[in-house]
Formats: sequence, C-alpha cells, structure tokens
Amino acid sequence: MAKKDYVLINALKGNLDALENVLGRIYAPNFDLAFHVSNDEEIAKGCLKQALTNTRNLILTGDLDGRTPIYHATAFTLAALNEITSKIDSWNQALGELTDEDGLILLTHLALDVQGNDLDSLFDLDHGAGDALVARFLAESGMSDDEWGDVLDKHGATVSLPTGIIDSLIDDLED
Repeated sequence: MAKKDYVLINALKGNLDALENVLGRIYAPNFDLAFHVSNDEEIAKGCLKQALTNTRNLILTGDLDGRTPIYHATAFTLAALNEITSKIDSWNQALGELTDEDGLILLTHLALDVQGNDLDSLFDLDHGAGDALVARFLAESGMSDDEWGDVLDKHGATVSLPTGIIDSLIDDLED
C-alpha cells in the first residue's frame, strides 16, 4: 500500500502552509528542466511560474486525476516550453543525433527522474517506449543516469533558483 502524503492531503483541503510545502517540492526540479531545455534563466523562470500557478490551481480544485503534483507540474512546464521554444539547441551536441522530442524526453527523465508510465504519458508514447529510449541512450553514451545528472547539475549551477515565486502564489490566495 502506498504511503499517504499527509502534506498533499492538507493542501487539497486548502491548507496554505501545506500547499506551499507541496509547491516547494516541485520547484527546483521543474526550474532545472526549463533551464536545461531553454538555456535561458528568464524563460525558465516564466515557465516555472506558469507551471506552479497551474499546479496550484489543480491542487486547490482537487483535480489531480490520480496523478502527483510533480507529474502535473512537469506537464505544465513542458507545455510552457513548447510555447516558447521548439528546439533544445544547447544540448544537441551533448545528446548526439537525437530528435528534439527525444532530447526533451531524455532531459525530462534526467532532470526529474520521470520514468515508466509517467514518462510515456507525458509524451504520448507507447507503453515502455520512454524507458527504452532512455536505456538505449545511456548505453550508447556510455554514461549512467548519475553521470548525466552530474552534467546537468554542473549546467544548472550556472544560475540561481529564482526567489519569491511560491510566496507570490500563496500571497495571491491570501489577498
């Protein structure tokens, strides 16, 4: 049986401290994904704000459809990125001869550890296709998830996490 997430349960009941905690859990990984894809701090910040706003609203309406908040935030981050950029030029050299979508699937897996049915669902893939792509890429690159994580961490360390986004989303509700 899955462990109950009491913080999420309280957020779903409208507890703003719990909502802030839930949003805090998904903040950094989704900023990282947006930054890795766009290679632009302002674009990443805008995508993050949009994703967190939409996720906050889903939590407050209780409309999570059995998915986790990080799943929804990731979907919203990807949607925001899709509106802004269709290429991941900054990673094409490192990722090799991948299509933009395959590169985005890999960055989503590597930045957020999304896998299995969630990875397939986010990209509308056949069952197991996302994990197969990741496994094939890791084998061809000769690097592990952890080694690619170190590469992403080095890239992410070039910018600071934006501040004040979660506070402003919570403050909007208190006004």
